[in-house]
Amino acid sequence: MRFCGGYKFKKLDIITLEPEPSNIYDINAIKIIVDGIYKAYVAKNENESIGDLIKRYLTYQEMS
Repeated sequence: MRFCGGYKFKKLDIITLEPEPSNIYDINAIKIIVDGIYKAYVAKNENESIGDLIKRYLTYQEMS
């Protein structure tokens, strides 16, 4: 992942993945949002496969 502002992901973060098809650099871009705030993008070499999973499983929640 590319990080924004040096954010360190924490185990208890609730993360939302949001496809961003209007992204001018990559139509498969997926934003990573924590607590409603953009933090990073999924790496370009992984965003297409993760995008497919998002389409298949609209909501997924892992509980530790």
